[in-house]
Amino acid sequence: MLEFRQKEEISSLVTRLIEDVTQHFRDEENILKALEYPDLQQHNLEHADLLNKAVKLAQDFAADALHLGDVFEFLAYNMIQQHLLGADRKFFAFTSKLAHIA
Repeated sequence: MLEFRQKEEISSLVTRLIEDVTQHFRDEENILKALEYPDLQQHNLEHADLLNKAVKLAQDFAADALHLGDVFEFLAYNMIQQHLLGADRKFFAFTSKLAHIA
């Protein structure tokens, strides 16, 4: 999919993805705060750790110190599969409170 794109364009796409995930995490943290999610602090720390790693990987890719596959492996596996589809499930039971908050 990205095979024929310039490195600068790919870096820009990766940066945009990280920005979108950052906004998603911010929105999620606000919702979890409103839900009084008991593990909010730990969940926020996980977000910060993931974002710090993603930014570092993107910088390493831009500096030719890392292959694009490593960046996407982290984004797809660690961020999406492990966190968004894994850790986030822990708070789903608390979302029944959402109707009362709105």
